[in-house]
Amino acid sequence: MTAICKIKSQLMAMLSVVLCLIFQGCNFSGPNLSRTWINDHIDEEKRSEIQVLNKKFITGLKNDDPPAVRSMMSDSLLTISKGSIDSIIHKASPLFHVDKFSVLNEYNVVNTSTGVDNFINGTDVQGNEYTVRYTAINKDMYVSLLLVKDTFVDILVTAIYGKYGGKWKMNIFRIGQYSFYGKTGMDYYQMARRDFARSYLVSAVCDISIAHQCMTPGGQIFQYKKETEFKTFTDTVFNKIKSKYQFPLTMDGISGKPKLINIYPQMRVEGYFPLVLYKSDINLKDTVLLKTEFEKVKTEVKHLFPGIGKGNKFTLYQAYNEMPDGIHPVPYYGFVDEDPEPD
Repeated sequence: MTAICKIKSQLMAMLSVVLCLIFQGCNFSGPNLSRTWINDHIDEEKRSEIQVLNKKFITGLKNDDPPAVRSMMSDSLLTISKGSIDSIIHKASPLFHVDKFSVLNEYNVVNTSTGVDNFINGTDVQGNEYTVRYTAINKDMYVSLLLVKDTFVDILVTAIYGKYGGKWKMNIFRIGQYSFYGKTGMDYYQMARRDFARSYLVSAVCDISIAHQCMTPGGQIFQYKKETEFKTFTDTVFNKIKSKYQFPLTMDGISGKPKLINIYPQMRVEGYFPLVLYKSDINLKDTVLLKTEFEKVKTEVKHLFPGIGKGNKFTLYQAYNEMPDGIHPVPYYGFVDEDPEPD
């Protein structure tokens, strides 16, 4: 993974905590009746008020301005955050290179009771169905699902407001990865299903790996309706590949018997590509012999893993003299297969 990808992954991992108001062990009497308006059907005055707040919120994140963000929050959110708001904003800020955003969807929910769960069923532009669920501590609630574009990732900002007297205050916000290279987690799930149906197991695993990173951009608040189905499919694919391949895998047909260590997607600005790691007994400084062996390794990998590299511009290889442990840097020599099979 490139340095920029590592930084983004670390930041997203640190932002995995959702900030929201949670009521446990409370009983609320009386049924709740609610009405929900979506997008253009929302009262124009409300939309304009929220648009101003959303702009302020995104700008505050971009400018690393905790006071501006805190000024938008409800007293309850400030209380339960216990002073962690500043730290979260500092960590999130590097993800926001611009303060421009688009609205995926927005909802205005008006309840007859407070302290109740609101469930909103929605559909994204690709037709993927999702559910937004949260505790409504105000009768008048507003949900904004905002998309901020980065180099190759779209960030989903979930902002949920409540009406306090005559003012909107933020009760919930969440920041998460929504898509990579224009594809959502559900898109990668469908790609994985197609690859699995063609017995392209490595490609399916790579698709699943990326899908996992953008499958829950809003944590427990925003969930795709096929998330459980995706998890079941993931288990099926991994059980299949574990039963068929045992890593490290020795390539007995090649002199020196190099060992395949792992295969996973390498994410770059221009796209993601399969990365094949293998251990070689040839000194990494002997690039001539190493290149000869690589040509044989490349052929064997394509034989062992049908479909690997299909549809990609190239496949990456890294040759090691010692097994990497994932913790300490280990020297390697890299190769690029620029002649992948067409999809």
